[in-house]
Amino acid sequence: MLKWFSYLIYFLFLCQNVYGEKLTLETLESSGVTIRYEKALKNAAPDVAAAYTRAKAALEKKMHIDLTVKPVIVLIHTDSAFNSMVGGNKLVAAFAVTGDNSIYIDYQKMLKTPFDLELTLTHELCHLQLHNYVQSDNLPKWLDEGVSQWVSGGIADIINFDGKKLLKEAVISGKYLSLNDITFNFPAEQNKLILAYEESKSLVEYIDEEYGSDKILLILKNLHEGDDINIAISNTLPVSLSALENEWHKHLKARYTWFYFFSDNLLWILFVFAALLTVIGYLRLRVRMRTHFKDEEEDDEPSNE
Repeated sequence: MLKWFSYLIYFLFLCQNVYGEKLTLETLESSGVTIRYEKALKNAAPDVAAAYTRAKAALEKKMHIDLTVKPVIVLIHTDSAFNSMVGGNKLVAAFAVTGDNSIYIDYQKMLKTPFDLELTLTHELCHLQLHNYVQSDNLPKWLDEGVSQWVSGGIADIINFDGKKLLKEAVISGKYLSLNDITFNFPAEQNKLILAYEESKSLVEYIDEEYGSDKILLILKNLHEGDDINIAISNTLPVSLSALENEWHKHLKARYTWFYFFSDNLLWILFVFAALLTVIGYLRLRVRMRTHFKDEEEDDEPSNE
């Protein structure tokens, strides 16, 4: 079902008119990859092809596998076109359509934001490889996104400036997104979407730190062989999935205590405290002035004696 939906997205893209403006794409064939691009990005296409070669090598080294897909990378210059593909979500800078092994990139965001093209390609290639290696229905969304960020040094599909802050706030308040909540889909609401990405990355990094990167690859191998995520985790790690989630929460609580929260927000706290002192000082001054003028009025009143 998911694969057919991916094909549908691709077909609609090829046929679409975006606000009456038809996209015309040119093609560059390079070693192992096809680059399709709008004419305005003609000079960028060779750079993307070179970045793909480096991204492919980085992915294969990190995951100890050979990339088995030949992707089509589509470079979009027209903002309205890309926005229509992602439902107007301005956080999204790139995405992969696993059904036809294609990657779509808003090239303008690559230039305007601190995105790294090579790392972005590594991230999106990882999505394609994972969905070719593991049956999509058997690959949890959090693991898909977590591993893809893990191999790309934390780069995600979205522009994410507040991920760590949102994760810290979730840890301190205890308002996590549970793994069950992000197994099939991520939330649409902006802050929850960012938190879902950050939690996914954090959990995979925790597995790497606590048990080793080989365990991440073994979990994927078990999923590839048909295990569901609960069995894949239990057969790889000395804990169940639910125990792993609890273990990870404890790890986060030890890292993100109230002390770290206050440290991270010290300037903001001092600003608020200074503002409160200013207000209190002003109110006290008003009271003193009112008392002073009242005393003067009483002194100026004529005596009846």
